[in-house]
Amino acid sequence: MLKRLLFTTVILSVLIGMFHPKLYAQTNTQQPTKIYRTSTSHFQKELVAELPPFHFARMSPSTSFLYLERIGATKKDPTTSYLYEMKTKKLVKLNGLGKWYPKSDKLVLLEGGNLVRFDPVSGKKDTLVTGSKDGPILDFAVSPDENYMAFFTNSHIDNRSEQLLYLQHLPTLKMKVNDRFQSEYQKNRFSPSFQWMPNSKKLFYKAGETVKELDMPTGLKYVHKLMKMPSYSADLKYGLETNQSGNVLKKLDDGKTLLVGQYSGSISQGLLDDEVWAPFGHSFVANEFLYTSNAQDSYVRFRYQDGEKGQYFPKDSYGEPSLFLYDNIRFIGWSQDAKWMYTADLNSIHCFSYEDRCTPESNNLLVIEP
Repeated sequence: MLKRLLFTTVILSVLIGMFHPKLYAQTNTQQPTKIYRTSTSHFQKELVAELPPFHFARMSPSTSFLYLERIGATKKDPTTSYLYEMKTKKLVKLNGLGKWYPKSDKLVLLEGGNLVRFDPVSGKKDTLVTGSKDGPILDFAVSPDENYMAFFTNSHIDNRSEQLLYLQHLPTLKMKVNDRFQSEYQKNRFSPSFQWMPNSKKLFYKAGETVKELDMPTGLKYVHKLMKMPSYSADLKYGLETNQSGNVLKKLDDGKTLLVGQYSGSISQGLLDDEVWAPFGHSFVANEFLYTSNAQDSYVRFRYQDGEKGQYFPKDSYGEPSLFLYDNIRFIGWSQDAKWMYTADLNSIHCFSYEDRCTPESNNLLVIEP
């Protein structure tokens, strides 16, 4: 829902301005990908790696490895994934798109329609879920305690699309269907399908226009009319929700709330999104959407929030605004001690930067999927 609001804002911006000349002047320019880390004590930024051009990145929990994706130049070219070892600077091509375990340096890869676990240290692989052409796997997420994995499959019954929610117990690989609902699945790498509570006792997931909550101990399900899934700090002292007013930070012990991001003028201006909580404590980093550009894009900056105290980084009065799609500067992970924040200066994922990605029929503004 929140992403759709952003899309609407982006489209409106086109109606009132000319396209950004920067996009036309550098459509096919490929720049090196740069990885930075910023300290949470002094907010000083330093370069830690420089790589060939990539479009998506995620740091492993130990910060020893970097998962990367490169989007094909045209729709016919596949998205390819890579693994980079920070110490040895070794770059290896992978066979599928993946996500890290929450605490371990292990990847779950969607490889050949199957979900495969890959250990980059030993190089070993084992199959977790065997996919099916009749019910392809759509998205997945491992629980914080690494005991369960939730994943969606898709099926078509009487010309209707149905999604099935599976839960797999990773130690035994046993799994079962926990929910099914009719909905057209929409891929969006910046808007995940699942949100686990840090204690792994609750799973939030998207079910069409609603958000569902699964209580793991009882199996009970609840339906919420939320703009996006709620998220929680590692110590469970704070929760972040988004309503019609904006982003609300809530203290879970006494229920007190603080508006940390709010609508201002435009429907997406002033909102926080894509928050990533620190592995312990109650800090998070999020994108704050500032204002739309005249090139089907929006300016954003990083917001660091530690409880009720927040600031922008790099440390100055305003932060460094960048174009969300064209500049594609992303927060990619925390260090295990929560003292360092990692960001990546990636290549453009704006459809104007590709040969055939902008189509009137699809209004494809984000180029993030294979």
